[in-house]
Amino acid sequence: MTQFEFERVRSLVERLEWGLVPAVPVPFRGDAMDVAAQRGYAAWMGRQPVAGVAVWAHTGRGPHLSADQRGGVLEAWREAMPDRIIVAGARDITMAIEARRGRADALLAFPQRDDPVKYHARLSRELPVVAFWLYRRGRKLKGRLAKLPYGEGWTRFRDFPAPLGKTFQSQWRGARRHRRGAP
Repeated sequence: MTQFEFERVRSLVERLEWGLVPAVPVPFRGDAMDVAAQRGYAAWMGRQPVAGVAVWAHTGRGPHLSADQRGGVLEAWREAMPDRIIVAGARDITMAIEARRGRADALLAFPQRDDPVKYHARLSRELPVVAFWLYRRGRKLKGRLAKLPYGEGWTRFRDFPAPLGKTFQSQWRGARRHRRGAP
């Protein structure tokens, strides 16, 4: 890893620490994406105290969106949150390249059973990968993933970015209580 890449990852980790990164949905009306609602929601979220958002995740229908829809979603969020972190879901290298070209900051790798270490390593050539724990292979796999050049981005949440399916509001309240030291 070059010094530039190392600094980029370190900056990303610092910006993520104690920050809330909700997975955001994509509004549809029937079979069509509601572009106006998407932009309105992104603008509203841009005024909230979040570190960033996760787009193209399961919550946002990421694996089911067309390349054009994904591009529109990422563009809306980048426009609404130019200085915030945008983590884009990626099920393959094509989505990772689209995310990099759309100026996402990091990737959220959809789990793959076939050689997850090689898969994460390949995705990390495009953007830092925030690993999340959906694998059943235990600590050994987590340790192997953490040794990758972008291993710093490991999340502490089991179901990043929406722990236990909680809403943005409930996650935010919990983060505020935790920062104040409340139970």
